[in-house]
Amino acid sequence: MFNQLFKRHWVINRHFIAPLLEERLRYLKYRAANGTPNPFLCEIAQHLLISIKYLDLQPDDRIITYKELDNVAKRWTRLELQRFTGKNDHLSSKDRFCSHARDWLKFLGRMEDSKQPLPSQITDYVEHMRNEKGLSEQTILHNCYILENFFNQLEVNLRQFLKEATPALIDDLQIKELKKGILSRKTINRRCLVLRCFFRFSESKGWCRQGIANSMHAPRIYKHENLPSGPSLEEIKLLLKTTEENHPINIRDRAIILLLVIYGFRESEVKQLRLEDIDWGQETFTLKHAKRGPIQQFPLTQTVG
Repeated sequence: MFNQLFKRHWVINRHFIAPLLEERLRYLKYRAANGTPNPFLCEIAQHLLISIKYLDLQPDDRIITYKELDNVAKRWTRLELQRFTGKNDHLSSKDRFCSHARDWLKFLGRMEDSKQPLPSQITDYVEHMRNEKGLSEQTILHNCYILENFFNQLEVNLRQFLKEATPALIDDLQIKELKKGILSRKTINRRCLVLRCFFRFSESKGWCRQGIANSMHAPRIYKHENLPSGPSLEEIKLLLKTTEENHPINIRDRAIILLLVIYGFRESEVKQLRLEDIDWGQETFTLKHAKRGPIQQFPLTQTVG
């Protein structure tokens, strides 16, 4: 199974020697039989290893609680942020990890039966989203997840909090979450939109004072702010200077750098390029894109050729 999902030998070996091999293989085969594509299976397999490490899973019958899983997911996400400072949308990564780990543990019969019941205010809001706003079940679940995570930090019940809530108190809670450094501005912006709608509904029900929803301001999102930054022209020139010698390795490296710089290809796309893909007479070459899949033809510039 792992030989079909991964190419590098050390990655395959890591999955084979990790604990709970039979349990992981059984679940992955079950997911594959139900139509889960290989890229998604790779992500699931990686998250299973993480869940084993952080939950200290052993071949026993210990039941994992939702709170325990959520705490582990938060810790893993926080460590991921420290390792990859440019990574965005950590709430989304946490959601996916929780989903994979929870489904696997349920498959093994090692997940608690159900979560704690939602506060009545949120269940009323769920009915409002479903019956009056006509939102999809996926959107409703996502909104509930955001509300639960935000209100879980409260030291009082939700009814009392809504009664005492002020714009300043809401801002303090938002700042507290922001200082943790886990959420990106895009995620916080989306959370503010969900909270604003919930508080507007709460105002209509008389659960909280008027004007709180309008007082909430989401962080500004700039166009193209998440686009990765590349090296400057001067840095590229310096890099190309290191490949000027007429040595096979230098020639190979220069071709790789030019393909990355001029055509903007991904690493995997450059690695799969072969000489038979090049039509020297027509000065073109063909490439299958790593993400979208279609085969596309490109003009072969003289420098790169």
